[in-house]
Amino acid sequence: MTFLSNVVKKRVRRPPEPQDLANYLCGSMEGAFANKSTDMSNIWTRLRSATRRLRSKINVTWVNEDGQMTLCLNGFVLQRGVAEYALRNSIRKYYRQKLIAKSDQGKVYEITSSTNPPKHFLRNGDFTRFADWRFIHRARLDCVPLNGSQRLGNKNRKCRRCGYANETPTHVLCHCKPNIVAITKHHNAIQDRLVRAFNASASTTVRINQSVPGLDGSLRPDCFAVNDTCKTVAIIDVTMPFENRYAAFQAARQEKQ
Repeated sequence: MTFLSNVVKKRVRRPPEPQDLANYLCGSMEGAFANKSTDMSNIWTRLRSATRRLRSKINVTWVNEDGQMTLCLNGFVLQRGVAEYALRNSIRKYYRQKLIAKSDQGKVYEITSSTNPPKHFLRNGDFTRFADWRFIHRARLDCVPLNGSQRLGNKNRKCRRCGYANETPTHVLCHCKPNIVAITKHHNAIQDRLVRAFNASASTTVRINQSVPGLDGSLRPDCFAVNDTCKTVAIIDVTMPFENRYAAFQAARQEKQ
């Protein structure tokens, strides 16, 4: 503490008070701390600079309690053994929230960060071709060369296939009528994978795109699986919403229900 007091004394140009020590480490630039520093770089000046950088992102402060300097995060005292982990975790949370808030990049990340299955291919590449890998990341960052992805100028943003007002990945992959054949193939590929999983069980009978026996109406679910051994029935309808934040998934689920 003596070394810290000498460093603060050089900055405020008077004998420091206990609160001056905490204000110095917090990176205060008000009052006496507005004086230009004439001290050489040392452990306390570097700690002050590091705290100022952290305070621009997270709520971290230094408190002088009975002559001991204590580090607090969001108003809670950090113990020595967990201080590094807590600071790293808070910084990760800050950058994660900053990414989610972005108009393009945050759309998909809000979905993939909530559960593990949507990002199975990121580490091991299961069921993913190199062409798929390249397209996936360009699409999630909105870097596919579409008219609606242009950020500068007042260029034409209409869809080149159907004339829709905004040619975006969401429109091209899910809604563009001239692309309905490709969209249907995408839907059927997911459906077929589910059917193959059901067919692995000999006791399960799967009906595809057929009405449910015994029920009136014209509704035909994508998959209707009956397990005679377990006496269970599974009705599955496949939908492929674009990862336009979690609200898109909720709306698609409600529509199917």
